[in-house]
Amino acid sequence: MADKKELPLALLEILESSTDKDHILSASQIRKKLESKYGLTLERRTLYSNIELLEKSGFEAEDFGNSTIVVRAVPVFLVAEDVSSLM
Repeated sequence: MADKKELPLALLEILESSTDKDHILSASQIRKKLESKYGLTLERRTLYSNIELLEKSGFEAEDFGNSTIVVRAVPVFLVAEDVSSLM
């Protein structure tokens, strides 16, 4: 089980491994993945707060409509890095 402090990295790993321009996840799907993979349960507003935190760190994530989220860009320092190795 992951610690709540690891939520931004867990979120990032899920977005990186499960989404791209052709595959998007709803907020509900992301929350389910966080719970099943990391044992993290959170409210939707907590999810969006953490997405804002990732955006402040240089990621481009946005609401794609119908409660879906898409990541458009990752900071250069992580392009060649596997996010799961940071956890």
